[in-house]
Amino acid sequence: MRRVINTMILGGVLLAATACEKDLELYSSEDCWLNFSYSENKGSLEPSESSYSFVYAGSDVTIDTVWVEITTMGFVYDTPRAISVEQVQVDIVKPELPAMPQDSTGAPVEEIVVVDTINAIPGKHYVPFDDASIAKYFQIPAGAVSQKVPVVLKRDASLDTCVAILKFRIKENEFFKVGYEDYSTRQITFTDMLAKPSQWEYGYMIYNYGEYGPVKHQFLIDQTGEPWDDEYIVALHDGDSAYLEYLMAKMQNQLNALNAERVAQGLDVLKEADGTEVYIGMVY
Repeated sequence: MRRVINTMILGGVLLAATACEKDLELYSSEDCWLNFSYSENKGSLEPSESSYSFVYAGSDVTIDTVWVEITTMGFVYDTPRAISVEQVQVDIVKPELPAMPQDSTGAPVEEIVVVDTINAIPGKHYVPFDDASIAKYFQIPAGAVSQKVPVVLKRDASLDTCVAILKFRIKENEFFKVGYEDYSTRQITFTDMLAKPSQWEYGYMIYNYGEYGPVKHQFLIDQTGEPWDDEYIVALHDGDSAYLEYLMAKMQNQLNALNAERVAQGLDVLKEADGTEVYIGMVY
């Protein structure tokens, strides 16, 4: 009797499950969407932003490429589908200049260097996204769900004295709609000067090395031979924690030794252009 009852119960469950399945509608939307993939920016709290400097590329490099991955949502097609991307202008707020120190005669005693930040100019600072030379990359290949597209940066002479911001977003076209808002834009800040890595503000660097400064950055480069750019910082963060402590202590000792040499020569300790002393150590 138990076997019969169990069989009846099981049959009833299967019948109910079948009825539920019949109530579910099949996914039939023809719409497809695009999102930027942020997985390649491991370790960043703000993966939609990154920085680049031609300083690390070498003096003979006049053009370089940052590859950005775009992923699809929706059905997969057996034909290529074009991707559309467009620049977004960023509102740039000019910083207030501090009062310039003067001597007893009223003449300035030091020069305040102001670095301009500008929106990147297509054709001058980067290859336009609709340029024929890169058109073949701006499509999702047949049967694929993602594609890496090139952001081709140009080493214009203006980057010697300014920082360019290139913010761009996915643009709706005949094949794709814009996906999630938080994954629809990317921003690259680039220059031909020593630039603050975007990763400096997140966790390891700001906590162990303090506020960013170009003099501090150059000191770290000189002491290690490493660029201390986003890629290097992420590699440090994801590496051995014991090495992180060792490296910070080593940089502290080398900074102390350099400052001792400078003082012995009658020079001041290492400082940024605004007079802030270069400091390396944990921030509490």
